[in-house]
Amino acid sequence: AELAAYLDTVGIPCALFRVDCFADYAAAMQHLCEITVRRDLYEKNVTEVGTQIEKILAEVDKNAAPRILFVRCGSSYGATKAKVASENFVCKMLDELGAVNIADAAPELSDGLALEAILAADPEVIFFSTMGNEKKSREYMDSVLAGEAWQTLSAVRAGRYLYLDKNLFQFKPNARWGEAYKFLAEYLYGE
Repeated sequence: AELAAYLDTVGIPCALFRVDCFADYAAAMQHLCEITVRRDLYEKNVTEVGTQIEKILAEVDKNAAPRILFVRCGSSYGATKAKVASENFVCKMLDELGAVNIADAAPELSDGLALEAILAADPEVIFFSTMGNEKKSREYMDSVLAGEAWQTLSAVRAGRYLYLDKNLFQFKPNARWGEAYKFLAEYLYGE
């Protein structure tokens, strides 16, 4: 942002984009495709993807509202936190798909994995997004999941926890937003 302000003062055009959801991606792509005069790329990477997302959202039974926990995990306790819709694009997607994120009602989860809050809410599905060294992050979370209290959770007992693909759920999926929505919808609700 500081560099953009400097470039503006010296007369060099620039643009900053923050992409936290598909609508943000669509707005950025509209701007970029106008600059490059490539409306075809907008149609392919935004319009078609947006239509796919709309179809997926229309087919989801939002009355089912599964209770979920989304965890962005590192290789230690301090680097592992639950995320809410206002903090993470995947949580926004899950919210649109009708899932109820237990972290939205338990702010203590944003400081770490507060076991009492997780046990009280008993999520039906747990999603993990790894940061940094994926192997070490998975090993850490696997050791947490092996704990006696975690084994009592509905999601763990049913085997309904999943490490998400970094290319779709740690990094922004860009032209693959539709694929990301479809994956989450199918995991939450079946085909």
